[in-house]
Amino acid sequence: MIANTWAEPDTMPRSARITFCLFVAASLIAPKTAASGEILTFEHSLHLDVLHEKNMSLRPSADTRPRDRQDRIAAKLRFSAEFDPDGPLAGFVEFELRRDIDDRQARPRETGTELRLREAYLEVEDVLAPNLDLRIGRWDYEDARRWLIDARLDGIWMRYRGERLEADILAARENQFREDLLDRESRDGDTDYIAGLFRYEINTQIELGAHAIWQQETDGNRDRLRLLGARAQGEALDQLSYWADVSWTETARNGRKQRGRGVDLGGKWQFDHPLKPRLTLGWARGSGNFRQPDLHSNEGSLGQDIETFYYGEVLRPELANLTVLTIGAGMTFDEKLSADVYWRDYRLGNSEHGLRGAALRADPVSGGALGQGVDVVIGYRPAKNIAIDGAFGWFEPGSAFAGTRQGRAFAARLELTWKF
Repeated sequence: MIANTWAEPDTMPRSARITFCLFVAASLIAPKTAASGEILTFEHSLHLDVLHEKNMSLRPSADTRPRDRQDRIAAKLRFSAEFDPDGPLAGFVEFELRRDIDDRQARPRETGTELRLREAYLEVEDVLAPNLDLRIGRWDYEDARRWLIDARLDGIWMRYRGERLEADILAARENQFREDLLDRESRDGDTDYIAGLFRYEINTQIELGAHAIWQQETDGNRDRLRLLGARAQGEALDQLSYWADVSWTETARNGRKQRGRGVDLGGKWQFDHPLKPRLTLGWARGSGNFRQPDLHSNEGSLGQDIETFYYGEVLRPELANLTVLTIGAGMTFDEKLSADVYWRDYRLGNSEHGLRGAALRADPVSGGALGQGVDVVIGYRPAKNIAIDGAFGWFEPGSAFAGTRQGRAFAARLELTWKF
């Protein structure tokens, strides 16, 4: 049975439909890259994301009931335009037309169509001083490791770019305006963010950073998060690259303040060989009261240029009340194909704080050995404009899931990008 259980979308005004159709037509007709002197350029791309999850409730093999299964598919067509004249003012807009399918065992299949406004901003260069740029509107922001912020925000972004110093000041809200132009309910911004992120390049091998983030909910709860942290990353030797993140947080929930600390350390050693063999070692710990900002994704490159979830393809948790040890190995077979394998060991701080933000649909009942996981991550680049990434992950629960929840969980994803 196929049923559309999503809310019926609003009808987009005729003028908006005409404007979008003209924009799409222009982006398809116009050349992808601008010739010298042109001030308006268009780009378009096709994306296909597939996620398969099985037994995320950790049912044991002895359980005769069918193991839960969920498949999610998203087909996305993106169109963007950049306005960049010879002057201080520039602009950018990007739309995404997407179709989503969510098929979960024992539930009606959910389908939906969205027209998302991904980005729409104006940018002014040298606004108050040389090398100081101002961006206003909806824009996509990522910190260097996406450990803090990986989101599209509505607001103001000011950036200073010096010879060695780079500083970002953000004042924004997520989804202050509609994300889906077909659904007025997609405007759900109820959290304000103010952030400062600073990076200083000591030399070509060492970069230091500091950051401060203030997160305040605007609903009745008025929950708050304050975060201060520091970062170091770079290359210690010609073959060794490293990262180090440490942050302290103070949260206020229902009038109760709590403080926590999070640490993420690691490095990659790449051998001098045509296959580029490499070893990766990482260790991360978040105290029970530590909280990452709601805008993080914990997704990036640990091995080569293939993105993976830092704390596992199956769990995908927030670093809170958790310790994760990561050991990885990989190689690049040629410039087109690369593969990495990661083994992870998880330990939970205590059962009181639980496992925060994880994809599992099972809760641990005690602290200690949470389990172990193995991930295989593959990247393939058959052409300059085509990228194919895949990942497979298994999670074996530990003693923290005492009782009947002892079955293995599995997750697989495929991401295809074609720029045309």
